[in-house]
Amino acid sequence: MKEIQYPELSPQCLLIIVSFLAAIGWLFSKLAMADFDPLLFMALRFIGAAVIFTPLNLRTLGTTNHQTTFAPALVGVVLGVQTSVWAYALAHTNNLGTAGFISCLGPILAAPLASIFKLSGLTRRYLFSLALATAGLVAIFLPKGNGENLTAYDTLFIVSSLLFAIHLNVNHLLIKRWHSSRYDALQMLAAGATCAGGSLLLNAKVGTWSVNIILYLSLSIILCTALRFKLLNLAQHRAPNVNPTLALTLEPVFVAIFAAVLLNQSLSYLQLFGAAIILFAVSLRR
Repeated sequence: MKEIQYPELSPQCLLIIVSFLAAIGWLFSKLAMADFDPLLFMALRFIGAAVIFTPLNLRTLGTTNHQTTFAPALVGVVLGVQTSVWAYALAHTNNLGTAGFISCLGPILAAPLASIFKLSGLTRRYLFSLALATAGLVAIFLPKGNGENLTAYDTLFIVSSLLFAIHLNVNHLLIKRWHSSRYDALQMLAAGATCAGGSLLLNAKVGTWSVNIILYLSLSIILCTALRFKLLNLAQHRAPNVNPTLALTLEPVFVAIFAAVLLNQSLSYLQLFGAAIILFAVSLRR
């Protein structure tokens, strides 16, 4: 079976779609995690996506070697750890908008990591962007108007952002050589196994299966996992370097809109100011 040929969209256009699909994933996951183990939910998402990718690479399974197996598996483990941290934090946060804007630090942190990996240079523009983003993050983490501080779980989104930055760099480094549906399938399988392992370590309760859970899971597998990461891998394969564009940071904007419209959540004025600073910072990225 031949590899599917995708339209020649630019990496920026692909990342706009990826950001939108990722934001939908925030909503589906948050709704499902109210009655279901968050890490197991993510494990099922990744494993389901791997099942979707498998028929696309049956012809090449016999040619698999250690390199073509290790590369996507490594990326998948990094992605699985990042997702486990993100899912655990998401299950406990009370404000998706705030969490989404904190998570947009991932693309910013990818810049200095790319410099370390020799994938791209670190310019003064990047350093200035980092300084602005840090200032915005401080504004977000300052006490709310009612004196209530953000929960400790929100700090896990910072850890998740750093892990996502690592994932972007490692994925870009390896996908240039081994991009294929087999790469996608093995990456999803490794990520799912990692999330499942985290669920076992935490000894979490599975939760209650319902029609809504099955619906959220099905849509998340198809749209927010299989399609999202296929397009992300395609964008990184086509991109000349690892530097994320502004389009990739649209994810928290979509998350905040969905949270405000569908979940009746909001940000304080100070947090909106901090979010605006972060968006301005990432807009300075090349």
